[in-house]
Formats: sequence, structure tokens, C-alpha cells
Amino acid sequence: MPEFDESRISPDNLIEKKKSLFEKVRQGVYKRLNAMALAGFLTVSLSSESYADQVKFAKPENAPAHFVIEKEVDADKLENFKNKVKAEEPEFAQWTEDYASSVKKGMDEMSAQIDNFSPDKDRKEEKEFEVESSDKKIYGLNPKYLVKRNHKVLEELRTNKDFRKAQQMLKDNLENILWRFIQMDDSAAVRNTMREKVEKPNIDFKYHQGFELDRSLAVTTVHPQQDGEKLQSNLKFSPTSFVDVNGKIDINLFVNTFVHELYHGMHPGSQKQEPGLMTGFQLNMIEGIAQNVTFEVMQSIARNNDIKSLRPEVGMNGYDELVVLASITDAVIRPSKNPDLLAQWNAGIISEQKFLSAFKKILPDIGIDPGLADDLAELSSNQRDPEVYSPVTKAYESMLARLKISGYELSPKFVEGILKNGRKTDSTQDQNVAINLKLSKLNEKVSRRMENIKNKE
Repeated sequence: MPEFDESRISPDNLIEKKKSLFEKVRQGVYKRLNAMALAGFLTVSLSSESYADQVKFAKPENAPAHFVIEKEVDADKLENFKNKVKAEEPEFAQWTEDYASSVKKGMDEMSAQIDNFSPDKDRKEEKEFEVESSDKKIYGLNPKYLVKRNHKVLEELRTNKDFRKAQQMLKDNLENILWRFIQMDDSAAVRNTMREKVEKPNIDFKYHQGFELDRSLAVTTVHPQQDGEKLQSNLKFSPTSFVDVNGKIDINLFVNTFVHELYHGMHPGSQKQEPGLMTGFQLNMIEGIAQNVTFEVMQSIARNNDIKSLRPEVGMNGYDELVVLASITDAVIRPSKNPDLLAQWNAGIISEQKFLSAFKKILPDIGIDPGLADDLAELSSNQRDPEVYSPVTKAYESMLARLKISGYELSPKFVEGILKNGRKTDSTQDQNVAINLKLSKLNEKVSRRMENIKNKE
């Protein structure tokens, strides 16, 4: 559920509500690593196949272990991956085509509802919205203002050329977007689950949606089909999905939101419970994974498209720490005997308890303090540490502390790079990243966390 509205998401409320919302060091680091490999300093293979632009751990022979950021997967690798899966799993390839067709149909229906404003539909949805706003906490928003703003946005969208261009761009790139999702999972088990358990999605566009009262931009809900075997995702959008925190239309924000929700729609397994029944680990990790993948996809389509405004929406309060948690967790897992462990959990194949247990067993094999798994488990804790703002911040700082205790070299520049390196960002985004990741005091906070961990042992 990507909610890119910064006033919507804070570290204090992230665990309590389901949040639906690099080119990283690129050529310079990649050349440096190749030079290190040639010099015999790296024992990991830099030429091994990788299907994502991800954080990766390196274990030098005569130097501290550390993390690096891989070179971005290019179009050729995506095409090779796609062709390989299509040849070996034709039924899954057909499922992907059907899924894409359903999404395109839903997008066309959304555009038609914007173009052909229906007063009857509007009155009906206004009444439903009024009922929802009467018994729901609305975070200081005035429901009447939201209704009025939605009408204004609808009117502006009907003549907005950038919206038309972005819709067509999404449709033209849809297959590649879906295949990049699949490529990032890189899991036959997940692909089998998608084909057998995931129904084509429904795009639910309304003039007024209840999620607006939470300052959300969009929401994905999951419903079991009548046979109980398949899950269908409802990707919910409204005119609010197109506006920034100032109420101005922001097409780039909408594209990011759409990609984020689309990823959730393909991975309903970990979201099948009602938000109130989900643990903090579930609520936060599925958002960190989805946002990380969204960044990767947006980075790719922005580079290969003529819409100059397209870019990943980095620097979103509440998400930045989650992206770091998810990307480093996956990097730790990928070299193990179960490289798709996180992907399997996110697809609902294995339980949270099984994931955390398996994750804890992986850690000593690569020289990492197994307490890191306990730190992630504490995302589900309702306890507030007096030194941190929330369980998310505690997990973020503790992860970095555990890695440093284990001998990994981590710098604020590296952590910042997970979000920013190789991406177009403006000064506001740069400032937000620095604030959200607490970069100015990160070393101090991590050192204090290291002391706390050592004192408990």
C-alpha cells in the first residue's frame, strides 16, 4: 500500500497501519570491484549471473567483509531471463500474458471513468465516502475538502496530456514491468505459486475512496476466490492517487504508486490477512520489499523513456528505513542455500516463523551475528525503546550495529546509496533521505546500539 504522502507515514504509526507505498554506486564501484577481484582481494565471483540491481555482500580474503551495490541489470539480461522462463515454463508465461491483459483492461476502464464523468456514480460514491468518514479516524483531513479536491483533479486530468502519456507509457512497458518483478524474485517456487494461486487483478477506480481519509494514495486489498484456492488483488485508486502533499497533480508520483501497487497485486500471499491481524514484521517488510522493487523498476523505465519527469520517488518518510532493511536482508540471503527465502515468504509460501528461523540459521554461515534475526522479529513488538522512535528505527539501527559487530564495513554513504546512487534526486529528496535515515548522527546511534547489544550478551 504505497502512501507517498509524507504526512501520512511516520515511524510511530507505520507498524500500526498497513503501508502499502540503485543504480547505486554504478560504474565507479563496479570498476573498483573488478580491479579488486583481479588483484585477488575478492573471493566472491563478480561475473556470476544476477537478475537485479541489488545490494550484495562481499567477503574479501584479507579485509573486513562488506556490502557492495551491483551493476544494474540491463535490457539484455531481462530479455535473456524472460526467454529462459518462457521456454522452460510456458504455462507461467501464459499466466503472465493474461495478467498483463487484465491490468491493461483495468487501466483503460480507469481512463474511461475519468474521461466520462458520471454524476450518478459520483453521488453514490460520495454517500459511501460520507459513511466511512463518519466512523473513521481521518488524521485531521476534512472529508468535504477531499470530495471537492477530487472533483477538481478529475476535471484537470481530463485535459492533462502528461497523464495520457504516462498511461500509455505504463501500458507499453507493462510486460517488462511484470517481468522485472519476476526477475527480482528469481524464484521458480514463487512463479509456481503465482500461476496456481494468484488470480488476475481488479483495478478499482472510484471518484472517492475511503483510504483517502488515512492520507493514503492507493491501497491493495486481497480477497480469496470462492473456491478458496486462489487470491485476487484489488488495486484501489482515486483522484487522490494523482496528487502530492500540496494537492497538486503529480504524474510521476502516480506512476510510482501504480508500480508499487502492481507489485503488491502480484504478491497477495503475504497480505491475505486483514491489516489488523497482520504482524508488524509483515506490515513493514512487505512495504520495504515493494518499495525497493518499485525504485528498481522506476529507475529502469525512467532511463528508457522520453518522459523526462519520471524518476523513483526516494526520500519518502517511513519507507526509507524499510528499503534498507529489505535490501540488506535479501543480500544476506542470496548467497545461501535458500537464495529465494525472502521471496518465498513474500509470496506466502512460508510462514513468518519459518522465515525467521531459516534466516537465523543462515547468518552464522556468512559470519553475521544471528541476533540480527531477533532484531527483525522485534518489528512485531509493541514496546518502544526509549532511545529510538519506533520498532522500525530500532530494527534499522540494530541491523547496522549487528553487521558492524560482525566485521562488516558500513558507512552512512553506503546506506544513503541504497536509496540514491545513480538516481535523479532533487535537493528536497536529498534532505529527506538524510533526515529519514538519520545520517548526521547515524554513526553515533549505531555505536550506541552496538554497546547496548554487547552489554546484553
